Amino acid sequence: MYANGGWIKRTQIPPEYSRWGSFNELIENNNDALHNIAEKAENTRVDPRLAPETQKVSDYYASGMDEKTIEAMRAKPLDDEFKRIDAIKDRNDLLKEIARLHSIGVGVLFGFGSGQDAKDSTHDIAQAVQGGLGMPDRDYYTKTDEDSKKKRAAYVEHVTKMLSLLGEPANKAAEDAKKIMALETKLAEGSRTRVELRDPQKNYNKMPVRQFQELTPDSGSSTSIATPLMNFSRECDPSTPRYPLLFVSLFR
Repeated sequence: MYANGGWIKRTQIPPEYSRWGSFNELIENNNDALHNIAEKAENTRVDPRLAPETQKVSDYYASGMDEKTIEAMRAKPLDDEFKRIDAIKDRNDLLKEIARLHSIGVGVLFGFGSGQDAKDSTHDIAQAVQGGLGMPDRDYYTKTDEDSKKKRAAYVEHVTKMLSLLGEPANKAAEDAKKIMALETKLAEGSRTRVELRDPQKNYNKMPVRQFQELTPDSGSSTSIATPLMNFSRECDPSTPRYPLLFVSLFR
């Protein structure tokens, strides 16, 4: 309080935020800088052959600001992805699609990426983390107090609405939302708590990627959910090693 007391007295939390701090200020200042760069690129006429990066920024920004086209297209740009999902017929198809989505940056059911080795900062390694939850934390699924029950009910209503907006009939959307909630609850029950995630030793489990692959469904096959990791790293740090075993039980 001695170091921050003056700042706290002088600073008000903006009404659109639930919290505010120096990192929020940093993010907003950075967003303002990026906004200026994007608008400058959009208003600058260049030869795409001579300044392709400026043209790319301009086109990307313009596409995001074209609200009329966005509203008209709705979810149509996702049609090919939905067709892939609709084409899933069995367990192997499902696991292959999970791996494919991860290869294009969609963190389905769990998260993975690259980061510094927690015990060797000179190296980046693959990192796999628990995930797949639409609500912020596992406790939202597992706590039994009335407030948590209300939040779960509201979440099911939200998912129902999202599915309806994608074109599902109301009854089917409501039924599918309940299935999604059931799946996410299973994932939550297999996730570590916030307290467990604070233990740096417990969450450091570096192993060869092939060893991690053995923990996942269909280890050794092209449909393994660990397949994306094989493309860019020989080592992996799964913060929750038991999490892949959950997939084994869910996708038998």
